[in-house]
Order: sequence, then structure tokens, then C-alpha cells
Amino acid sequence: MKIKNVVASSLLALASMGAIAENHKAAVSLSSDGDGWLTADLSFTHSVAGAFVDTFTFSNFTGEALINAFSSTQATNAFADINLTSVTLNGVSFNLTKTSVGGYANGKEKARLDDTLFNGPLTLVISGVAGGNLPVGTSIAASYSATVNAIPSAVPEPETLAMFLAGMVGVVFMSRRRAA
Repeated sequence: MKIKNVVASSLLALASMGAIAENHKAAVSLSSDGDGWLTADLSFTHSVAGAFVDTFTFSNFTGEALINAFSSTQATNAFADINLTSVTLNGVSFNLTKTSVGGYANGKEKARLDDTLFNGPLTLVISGVAGGNLPVGTSIAASYSATVNAIPSAVPEPETLAMFLAGMVGVVFMSRRRAA
């Protein structure tokens, strides 16, 4: 009787572990495009069917920025399919849209975040199911891509602040001089 319980609980534990595909964690750097924008392009391919939660931390970003982001996936069969369940940046949800491709339901999925003000550091979390309705653990090649764009808030340089203060002192001096 005890052996049956041990075997049954072991099988149950193994089955519950198989319900999750590989989770991916990575540090990503935002790079400058030369025009004041910071951007990062990333992608990941899942090789095993099942649920996943992928986390990307933007390691080189602190401060405040206006950010927009986009993620997409496209498939024409279950072996390349990723069903996005949620995409968030620092807990703010993206808008998800799904359309069919070549008769394959949900073949094209997009997640979009319009311009939103964020304070760094940034963490992008992409959750979904890889492999559509295939049995968990099936070998697949399902991928998605994402782009994150940031426009850092303008912080005046010390010289700019010094010129501003000198101008204010000059205005005050002139107004007092005229009043006298």
C-alpha cells in the first residue's frame, strides 16, 4: 500500500513539473542610437512545448524615461506557435492582439505598450504557452521578438543651470535698480 502511494505521488510530481517549458532570464542593455533614444532588440526561441515566463532586466538603465515597446510572434503551425498570455514592463500590461495567419488561429500575436513614463530599473516579463496545444515537453522551435525604446527625461547640464541662475540674478538686479 505504501509503495503505491509513493509511486503515485512521484508520478504526480513528475507530471506537474512537465507542465512548464523552460523559463528564460537575461540581462539586456539599452544602447544609444545617437539621437538621444535608447533601444534594445531581443528575441528568444523556446524548444520545448509548455507554459513559460521569460524575464528580461535592463541592467544599464536608471532614471526616468518615456518608453514604448512592442513584442510579436508569428506561426503557421503548432510547432512554431507561441500564445502570449501577458507582457508587462515594471508591472504595466501591454495591449495584446491576435489574428489568424494562413488559416492558423492566433498565428500572429502582437503586444504593444504606448508611450508611458517609467523610472528605472526596467523589467520586461513575457508569459505564454509555447507549442500551442501540443503535449507538454514536445520538441518545438517557437520564437518571439521584442523591441523596447526609451527617451530619457532631459536633465539640464550644470552649465545650463548656471546660465539660468545668472540670468535670474540679472533680472532681479535690473528690477531693483529700476525701482530705486
